[in-house]
Amino acid sequence: MSVLLPLLGGSLLSGQATKVEPMELLRLNQEAMFALKTFHADAETKWIVSKTKSAWEFGTVTAEKPNKILTRSSEPSPLPYANAKALASKDRTYTYICDGSNLYIDKGRTFEKIHDVRASRIGMLARLCNGFYTKDSSIYARVRYAKAGGSKVQLRYEGAEKVESVLCDKVEVLFGPGKASGGRAEENTYYIGREDRIVRRQIVRDVMSGRPGYARDTIFTNVSSPKIVKGTIFIFKPAKGAAFVPSSN
Repeated sequence: MSVLLPLLGGSLLSGQATKVEPMELLRLNQEAMFALKTFHADAETKWIVSKTKSAWEFGTVTAEKPNKILTRSSEPSPLPYANAKALASKDRTYTYICDGSNLYIDKGRTFEKIHDVRASRIGMLARLCNGFYTKDSSIYARVRYAKAGGSKVQLRYEGAEKVESVLCDKVEVLFGPGKASGGRAEENTYYIGREDRIVRRQIVRDVMSGRPGYARDTIFTNVSSPKIVKGTIFIFKPAKGAAFVPSSN
């Protein structure tokens, strides 16, 4: 059973257009995600490699504090959208799963066990729910970290736009080359739900030598905070014949 994500309240979150500083929107997103006890979302990602080359990836995440997670994703497929989605529904090829004490990475034919199951570690792996486990894994924290490290960061409010019928505020963040962006210049656009302040879409673009590189466009659907999450979904069962691979982590 799922419930709607909670409203944070206050004039900033009313349905009316309100002038808000971009950094404040990111802070509200951080507060909203960290306040949740459970989180679920499905994700569709379009990887754009060039004007003529792209691929589709489909994923899902169910998370529960303090450190339980089930996240699955398919390999990016160059097939047309409908074909790629049909293939992904049959074969989720990459899975992170943690029951609170044991964290596994399942690749279908092989799997490995990660010994570090701290919330901070899980937060680093949970790309589909930034800021849920720890505030340090939020978008807001990443911007602050980049600035503190000397990277040039530019933020801009880009108005409002609907994503899957959800009215969102758009925030554009340009990270200059630095540690936080892996040495690359990276442009991120976040579509943050106006009422619940949860990210509904994220576009990431690499900017190399002033020219656009690849882009990753992710849309989140079926976003909710389930009242009850069956504990059994976090228990890992390797596929028949899957080989265990020792991990150094």
